[in-house]
Amino acid sequence: MKKKILALLLIAAFTLTACEKVEKTDTSNSTNVSKEEATEATTEKIEVTEKSLAEMREAYEVSVDDLKAEDYPEDSTMHKILTDKKLIVATNATYPPYEYRLMVEGKSEFGGIDMEMARLLAKKMGVELEIVDTSFDSLIAGLDSGMYDLLLAGMNKDPEREKQVDFTSDYYFPTLVLLVREADLDKYKTEEDIPEDFKFGNQMGTVQENVTNAHFPNAKDNSLYLKNYTDLTAALETGQIDGLLVEDIIAKAFMAQNSKLAISEGINYPGETGFAGALKKGDKDFQDYLNAFIKEIQDNGTFDKIVVNSNELAGVAEESPEETSTEATE
Repeated sequence: MKKKILALLLIAAFTLTACEKVEKTDTSNSTNVSKEEATEATTEKIEVTEKSLAEMREAYEVSVDDLKAEDYPEDSTMHKILTDKKLIVATNATYPPYEYRLMVEGKSEFGGIDMEMARLLAKKMGVELEIVDTSFDSLIAGLDSGMYDLLLAGMNKDPEREKQVDFTSDYYFPTLVLLVREADLDKYKTEEDIPEDFKFGNQMGTVQENVTNAHFPNAKDNSLYLKNYTDLTAALETGQIDGLLVEDIIAKAFMAQNSKLAISEGINYPGETGFAGALKKGDKDFQDYLNAFIKEIQDNGTFDKIVVNSNELAGVAEESPEETSTEATE
């Protein structure tokens, strides 16, 4: 299935046009990408309407279960969701094609692979869905405190994270690639071409940061840390960084949005862990239910459809607001 998905992604990624804008960034470094410094593209967007979005979603298949709260322990997430009749999913909506924002007929809406999975999960459980958009580095703390039921945020399984949360089965295995400016492709063909003063972009607390530091020892002291990948790609385009390691599927989405960016094909690292949903520790009932849900949408072809459609719609992603926000859907 992995090969099939990647083939479909390649077709979708090269047919997109989009516009990307950056208004403000937050850093843990001394450099900041301002509104004036960021380059604002003005390429044509594909049209997204409520009808076209609804038609896409009608093609996604999932069974609807007759669930009862009393069938699960009172301290379980399943019992909580079914009692409240609401599933609360947290994300960081700046990571196309996994999570991003769309403007659909004047209304902001969450899009992306993870967000469509969240909608289908709520449908399967027969509950309302609430999506919370917050900073990536606050997700696990929010889950641990009981604010959220599930994290779907393009999150890799990681030994440190596994000390804090449990994960679902993997639903995608990424390869990390180096995203650079298209004009610099000839300069950076192999790992040996990366000079000591190469300035990497990173999002703190991510697997990408760990891999960057492992392969490029000087990166730790010569990186620009920003809160999201929208800001990182703007920093790359404007020359504040020279490149960043990012998952292949994400890199293709950013290339589709911005023709000035490109993948250095000779520099890539197989992903050691896959993308998965995160849930509170020890909640086996919820974990088993989530794993069965993931297997169902993979087996019936729905996950493949979600990937292709989410890649296409990533071309019209809007900038995510800086602060926490929510969206409730039926």
